[in-house]
Amino acid sequence: MPPTYEQLRRRKAIRSWIPAAVLLAAIGVAFTIAVNTRGTDVGAAPTAAPTGAVTARGTSLFTEAGLSYIADTRRVSIDATTVPIPADPLGLPRSGRLVVVPPTEGVYEYLTVLGPGGGMRFNGTSIEVTTAGGYLATASVEDSSRVLG
Repeated sequence: MPPTYEQLRRRKAIRSWIPAAVLLAAIGVAFTIAVNTRGTDVGAAPTAAPTGAVTARGTSLFTEAGLSYIADTRRVSIDATTVPIPADPLGLPRSGRLVVVPPTEGVYEYLTVLGPGGGMRFNGTSIEVTTAGGYLATASVEDSSRVLG
């Protein structure tokens, strides 16, 4: 016996939902992949700073341990609440230039300058610190329009 008109109408109504169900499933799969990919892209959280890598206030030291920590965290922090900033306690020479470059190409460095009015953050591909007369003279970021000097 052939299907009745009512049975054909019900089958057609059910079949009309198949494209929507497939689309919804595809969106769910895409969302799951996007979330999982982003989760693995973040990487591990930075570890606590080793001895000799930061000052008591948590700002950067430019010693061997400090430069290693900077390379791991990809961040430099300078305390400019009191100026002039002596170079020696930071592990910098009395006069000279130090360029901090990211350990991997395309990863941005951050320079945070803490001042009396708060902090400022600069992004760039490398950070250059110069000293003169035993004090920090400039800290600049390549690919940034802001310069501390």
